[in-house]
Amino acid sequence: MEPQPADLQLTTRCLHGHQVVVVAGEIDISTTPVLNAYLLNAAYTTSGKGGIDLVVDLSAVTFMDASGLTVLLRADHRARRAGGRLRLAAPTARIARLLAITHLDLYFDLYPTSEAATHRLRLGGQPVAGEAEPVVDAAASPPIVPGGQAVGDRRGSS
Repeated sequence: MEPQPADLQLTTRCLHGHQVVVVAGEIDISTTPVLNAYLLNAAYTTSGKGGIDLVVDLSAVTFMDASGLTVLLRADHRARRAGGRLRLAAPTARIARLLAITHLDLYFDLYPTSEAATHRLRLGGQPVAGEAEPVVDAAASPPIVPGGQAVGDRRGSS
């Protein structure tokens, strides 16, 4: 795999038997080729065919632009075609706001922690009685951004 840019750090850890890719730094046009290759490699390394459920921990991401969203969407699309899924864990307030503004919070399963995401995977992706749903429920409440301000009630908007 190619060397990582100085403003992006990628590591992989195993949590409850599932791959968690931990992303730190900036995800932009200059770093997305490395992120894309890393996610592809992580999926194929574990499954041999790319049909794995991957958790991407975004807790240390300081910036993401549209090219980063595209990489995440492509990685999820690849995973779904092969019977897997990409799950996003611990997005920072800035990244959660970006996902909300683009309505991708309605597409991705978002979890407050990597542990919560891998716990759900251990259960086959299905909720059990008493277990909380993914962290974002856009129909129930607007997202909260830094400072505790609501972005706005998106119910009824498209």
